[in-house]
Amino acid sequence: MDEGLKNLIAKAERGDVEAMVMVGDCYNRGFHTDKDDSMAQAYYKRAADYGHIGASFMVGLGYLYGTGVKKNKVAAAKYIQLAADNGLANAQYVMGLMYLSGDVGAFFKNQNAAKYYEKAAKQGHADAQYDLGEIYFTEWSKGNKHRFDDGLFWMLCAALHSSEKSLKTRNKARNFIDSAIIQRGYPVESIKEVIAQIRRNHPDYINDPK
Repeated sequence: MDEGLKNLIAKAERGDVEAMVMVGDCYNRGFHTDKDDSMAQAYYKRAADYGHIGASFMVGLGYLYGTGVKKNKVAAAKYIQLAADNGLANAQYVMGLMYLSGDVGAFFKNQNAAKYYEKAAKQGHADAQYDLGEIYFTEWSKGNKHRFDDGLFWMLCAALHSSEKSLKTRNKARNFIDSAIIQRGYPVESIKEVIAQIRRNHPDYINDPK
């Protein structure tokens, strides 16, 4: 362990919340010390208990996947939902995944998943946009004719991302649009109109959250 990390630990022990998170990051990634998931989670939890939203998300992921702590889906949902309800896009997306998989609640899972996906999607989260589009297209295929436009809108948002971070999702969305929409006869001009609307009215939707 180098001196820089020792200094961060000293700050964390004095109650510096940002230092707690940075120490957690060091143990989580093996920066300046050996990787230690248990120590990472211990420092993230200390920061989370002080109200740090990013740390709450990391604690929740630890409980969800059993990283550094014993798996506990109830605790995972508690910490991830706290981060999601305080505006963290990645946490909102994971809450959507948890609802859809049945890890949180047994009823109205699609509606609850869509609620959290939309929160993340409006912040430019490409995966949330894609998954939200899929939910709406599934509802449309089951007879809810009003969901086609919603599904197309969010799938196009996912397809319009330009960052390397969203490359896989962007390509997946473009393939979906081509095979499930264009090749089935939906007018390309109508798709271009929606694209123009997104670029004009919702540019933040096609930029990944920081």
